[in-house]
Amino acid sequence: MEYRNDSSHFKIYEINMITHGGSKTKLNKVWRNMKDRCYNPNNSRYSHYGQRGIVVCEEWRNDYTSFRDWAKYNGYSEGLSLDRINNNGMYEPSNCRWVDSVIQNNNFSRNKIISYNGITLSVSQWAKKIGIRRNTLDYRLKSGMSVDKALKNINYNYKELK
Repeated sequence: MEYRNDSSHFKIYEINMITHGGSKTKLNKVWRNMKDRCYNPNNSRYSHYGQRGIVVCEEWRNDYTSFRDWAKYNGYSEGLSLDRINNNGMYEPSNCRWVDSVIQNNNFSRNKIISYNGITLSVSQWAKKIGIRRNTLDYRLKSGMSVDKALKNINYNYKELK
């Protein structure tokens, strides 16, 4: 945000801060954190966002009320996270949604994705689908087991694998 010394600009800034009345809300914190990840090189998560070229659309970048209104009309409630549908895309209305932690955790760029029999899911999603713990499936794959064998919910003798 640009700061100027002339009193007319200060009054405009002051009015903008008062009108939305949401500067201390969780939603405002989501908005500020989104921008900080994208534009602040000192943010610990900048390497996963701003450094990768992830930006915030102009509509939201400088207008909290625009972001707030979109959020309210698109399912925002406390306990949900802002999620980019295309993990390489920008923060903009057509690429964002509100999701729970399970969906959010499956949309990381560093997730391991497995395609099997025409279905592509993350390791966590596959584990849930076949009824085993994610760590179990991860261990099977890291132990050198084929995807086909790892995705069959069978109790294996892991000593036989080594």
